Amino acid sequence: MRCHTSPFRPIGVDPETDTYRARFDAEPRGPIVPRMIAADTERLTASLPAGYRARPFEDGDREAWVAERNTWYGPMEQGSAKEWRAWEAMAPDESRLRIAVDDASGHLAALADVSAGGAFQHPDGAQSGGVSVARAHRGKGIGSSLLAVVIDEAIRRKAPRFLAGASEAHTHALAWAAKRGFREIGRRIESYVELASFDPAPFRARADDVRGSG
Repeated sequence: MRCHTSPFRPIGVDPETDTYRARFDAEPRGPIVPRMIAADTERLTASLPAGYRARPFEDGDREAWVAERNTWYGPMEQGSAKEWRAWEAMAPDESRLRIAVDDASGHLAALADVSAGGAFQHPDGAQSGGVSVARAHRGKGIGSSLLAVVIDEAIRRKAPRFLAGASEAHTHALAWAAKRGFREIGRRIESYVELASFDPAPFRARADDVRGSG
């Protein structure tokens, strides 16, 4: 399910002037700008529960995060770090900002990202991204803290919208997004058949017709 929100105006808005006050970088920019050089991870860490630490994402984080993510999905939706790297290599996006959060033991607890959309960029400059929190660390406010950062960055880039996705199979994710101002704008349906048990006989006549048509 594809969702979007207009950037959350309460975040970073000066109540006296009703104008946006950039949280990280107040330098004037054009309509779409490169990612911030570095997120203010110290400030983000201060907004997280005790024991958690924000830092820039590292390529080596992919394996650990894929292992966590694969516990959320069935076999057909699981992936690998290799596939993740290959997909991003097909459509490099230098605007991408990705932030990681470690727990007190140094294990990856959450990720967040914002970018121009990679292979699916929007002509109006909308930014895409999302927030993911490992199961063991949910319900502590980590996701909300990360969302504030990526929304701030989308606003800094003067994006009219921030787009994200949520799976209908994960009702908690839909409820979380709706509570934070996102609304549905479209659905993507994914389906599959188990080839080991698939019987092509009911479809043979139609397939023969297609072959016969040249």
